Amino acid sequence: MWDRQIHNAIDAGDGDYQLRVLRQKLAADPDDIPIRLEMANAYRDRGYPDVALDTCRLAAARFPESGEARMALVRALRDMNRRTEAIDGLVEFLKAHPQTGPQYFSWLGILRDESGLWPLGEPAHRKALELAPSLDYLHNNSAITC
Repeated sequence: MWDRQIHNAIDAGDGDYQLRVLRQKLAADPDDIPIRLEMANAYRDRGYPDVALDTCRLAAARFPESGEARMALVRALRDMNRRTEAIDGLVEFLKAHPQTGPQYFSWLGILRDESGLWPLGEPAHRKALELAPSLDYLHNNSAITC
């Protein structure tokens, strides 16, 4: 009986100190987006990408204006090989919330490239470079030569 209780506690995350602390912090401040995303990363790192994805979905739904929550959801969807959903969600987010950060367009280009949508990926890479031409990593994602 004790063995099953211990396993149930571990399965529920009670045996994981870091997850327990994150849950306590989130219970104390449910509007703390970084804590939510840290929890998603903790679940992903422990081999629970589906729980991480659900956590990111909840964060993006609860905080629809948050680019940070949206990007976490995009990454989680990509980890679960759900690129089409990630692309669609990112495009809708960018329509509703125009962003000036290059990371959104860079990720859109990467996701489109990985999905074989190269003609659609290139304009996204170009937009990212337009927004931040001095960021070296953006040049590696683009067909543009300098």
